[in-house]
Amino acid sequence: MVSLPAADDSCQLLRKTWEAPGKPCQFNAGCRKLARASYPQQTGLGDMPPVEREIAALTSAGPPRLTADPHCPRRECDRTDRLVCKAYNASARAARSGNALVVLLAAVRKTVGAGDQDTKDLMDTALSALAQMTRDVGSAMSSAILARKQIWLAQIALLEGVRGELINMPVLPAKVFHPDSQYVLVKAQESVRAREGVKGHFIHPQLERVMENLHVVTFLVYL
Repeated sequence: MVSLPAADDSCQLLRKTWEAPGKPCQFNAGCRKLARASYPQQTGLGDMPPVEREIAALTSAGPPRLTADPHCPRRECDRTDRLVCKAYNASARAARSGNALVVLLAAVRKTVGAGDQDTKDLMDTALSALAQMTRDVGSAMSSAILARKQIWLAQIALLEGVRGELINMPVLPAKVFHPDSQYVLVKAQESVRAREGVKGHFIHPQLERVMENLHVVTFLVYL
């Protein structure tokens, strides 16, 4: 097992954010530029995307109250949703900073002399550590998306199986809900309508027979 010392500066910065979790993050000028760099949506390096209007319209807010960035109609759900978005955006900043570090370290490695193998090995180890950090950041971002799905679906009347299918769909860049979510919802609605149709076809005649029997019993009692 590899043992490394805990860097005091790094640990202090880590704990500093815990002291006042409601405050926005602070950056120096250089880091601010790296963290706010703009990337295409398909890279997955952007901030939390808005919830799709088709999903938000199914909550008690309804279509008339929807905006380009819908908010949860329930106050407590909205507070939790904002915290999840904040966690996702912090992870996205870490992903963007990590991407910048990969580019910078790879550029530095090219400047190392051909005979300086020790320095190259150190650079490769740093790049490997960054690769693992990127996977961990990606896992945190994916978990935040799953949590946000759960928050929104908890405000919609759905069968548990349908809710689970929507939550477990793959996470895609710049999306909260998978594009196939609408298909799953439509299929679920059609299934409900089909069951209601079958129920109406088979149960109503039984009810009619029960009513007829009740009518006969009432007639006999009257006699």
